[in-house]
Amino acid sequence: MLNSVERRDTLDVLVVEDDVRVRDLLCRYISSQGHRVRSAGDGVEALELIGKSLPDLVLTDLKMPRMDGMELAAYLREHAPQVDVIVLTAYADRDSAIQALRLGVYDYLVKPLDLTELGASLRRVAERRRLMRYSETLRKKLIESRIMGHLIGISPAMQEVYRTIEKLSTSECNVLILGETGTGKELVARTIHDTSPRADGPFVV
Repeated sequence: MLNSVERRDTLDVLVVEDDVRVRDLLCRYISSQGHRVRSAGDGVEALELIGKSLPDLVLTDLKMPRMDGMELAAYLREHAPQVDVIVLTAYADRDSAIQALRLGVYDYLVKPLDLTELGASLRRVAERRRLMRYSETLRKKLIESRIMGHLIGISPAMQEVYRTIEKLSTSECNVLILGETGTGKELVARTIHDTSPRADGPFVV
């Protein structure tokens, strides 16, 4: 079980940095954290690698020749929005931070870089992507079958029930289900349980 979790949380990372020493340091650290890593010296070289194989995460310097980090982030936002981007910069300022936010950059880290901070950011990206994969798998399961546990139906009202159950199944919060007798409250509760990461545990009413 542990090995399967580790494989799911392994990221394909592309490091884009024109400083060879910094690039090598980042690659060694990311590899030591169990992730797969490739590297490029600038945005143009990065696009060539991205064209061959799409990474999960691009870790890019801000200031680089030919194509800088913001240009690369803008390209990815338009052409590959599923790729997460972390920007590294030694020239942090309000304008670049706002621009990064508008481009949907996942994180904005300032040099000299604290590797523990980078490690924490990598873990957050891995966990978010794991949850996204789980959610997408569940969504496809619901759409394909139209059946959740003992719930059957394709009406707009039932579709809304399915969407609500999908959201609740990944939540850690307590859920109170209200309704008149015979409306299927226990069926909904069981379905939330059966489609959650806790499905192997006991269902307690």
